[in-house]
Order: sequence, then C-alpha cells, then structure tokens
Amino acid sequence: MTFWDHLDELRSRVVQCLWVFFGGFIACYFVSDRFLGFLRKPLFDHLPLERQHLYYTGLFENFFVHLRIAGYASLILLSPAYFILLWGFVAPGLHPHERKQVLPFVPLYLLFEGSLLVVKFIQKNRPETTKS
Repeated sequence: MTFWDHLDELRSRVVQCLWVFFGGFIACYFVSDRFLGFLRKPLFDHLPLERQHLYYTGLFENFFVHLRIAGYASLILLSPAYFILLWGFVAPGLHPHERKQVLPFVPLYLLFEGSLLVVKFIQKNRPETTKS
C-alpha cells in the first residue's frame, strides 16, 4: 500500500470510531440520569436528607453535566469497539510474533471492564449505613 492508501485507511477507521462514539453518546445521553444517580449515590449516602441535592451555579450547567457524563460513558463502555477498529488498522502491518505480544493486554482489558461491573454490583448491594 502507498502512503496515501494508509492515510485513507486511517481516515476511514477514525470516521468509524467517531460514528461509534456519537451513536453511543446519544444512547448514553438518554440514560445519563441513571449514571448521575450512580455517581452521586456514595455522596448522598453520607449526607443528611435535607442536604441531598446538587447545586448548579450556571444556567446550562445541568445540561453540560449530562453531556459530559454521556461522553465519558460512551468512551468507556464502547472502548472495545475502538480497540477493535484500531487493531484492524495496526494488525496488517505486524509480523506474527509481534501480534502475539499483544495477547497479554486482552485479559487486562477484560479485567478493567469486569472491575466496572464489580463496582456497580458492590455499590448496588451494599448495606445501608446509619446516618448521623
């Protein structure tokens, strides 16, 4: 392949990653209230009932918080798709012994994604603490 063919392939992969990101972003935006509830639960568990609310100091801050949560959730939850697209670009240029050196990173990534599920499970099933 020529340099321009490689550049065209890279552009194609980046555009695919952007489509995946924006699709996930839109999907995550509709459930960003649940993500926000998940993120604020540890704080609210230790606050008295009358102080369990968030203060937004700007007019659009609530909207931007939900956008930010949707963006980060899309990045984290859809990262397998990004890695697959990246691997599809990099793998043809590697020798077989170089491809084998990437295999140890696959279980590490699966452990990362699994740890997200474990945290969610622990937080969901944690016993209630007494509030003082």
